[in-house]
Amino acid sequence: MIKRPTNYCEEVILDSIPNIVILLKEYLESVGNGKEELLGLEKEAKVLARESAWRDGYKLAKILEDEFNWDSDSELVESLTEVEHIVYDSHRKLEKEWVKNNNITPKLKIGDKVMYKDYSESKETEFEITKIYYDEAKYGIQNESYKIKKRTYMIPYENFDK
Repeated sequence: MIKRPTNYCEEVILDSIPNIVILLKEYLESVGNGKEELLGLEKEAKVLARESAWRDGYKLAKILEDEFNWDSDSELVESLTEVEHIVYDSHRKLEKEWVKNNNITPKLKIGDKVMYKDYSESKETEFEITKIYYDEAKYGIQNESYKIKKRTYMIPYENFDK
């Protein structure tokens, strides 16, 4: 079995490229650039996909300026805000395919207790599995404070199924 796709693994990046190319072409056509500028956008798309984590459209436009000599404007910045969503959608799609193709099933059930270190805690605390997301192979877990706040962590099966 191959590993679960991660947010910015090569498979996710490659899957994102065609949709980012479409986004770039739509922008270039909207500002009246010629057909020669519409060719070879895969390199730009790949760099944008790799760099999209925690970057807004402005920072991605700056990358196009610095690495590919693009002239950016507010329309480009606005268009590039979609790049992170495109990569996210590719990740979700490939993750669901991975679950299906590898027949991934949970070993735990709703109501089981697990130990997990919340980002705001200094040590592991007890959480309860309150939901199972079968299509993503993730457990929904909550502790008492999360139940009050109606918040749920989605944690991959493999974090607990060891």
